[in-house]
Amino acid sequence: MSVSADQQEQVMRVISWVAESEGVDRARARGLVHRFACQGKCGWYRRQAEGAGFKKGDITPAQRKNIEEAIAQLMEGLILEEAIVQIHEVIC
Repeated sequence: MSVSADQQEQVMRVISWVAESEGVDRARARGLVHRFACQGKCGWYRRQAEGAGFKKGDITPAQRKNIEEAIAQLMEGLILEEAIVQIHEVIC
């Protein structure tokens, strides 16, 4: 599936929100959003995530809530599951 520029922009805004609200750089925020969205959807996650230190359990409940809030505010018109699919398509 092809990702539109608007979809990419929405995901980048979520990453920026998370970076600012968590007080981390964009790379760390991207990693947090990726962990939140991936949840084992891609082959890389199933094969290499643990060895790379990339586990969905790395996200605290507060971080999860913050990411969900960013999605609700910045990805209007999408339910959480749809937003997660979109994020996964952009990041993975």
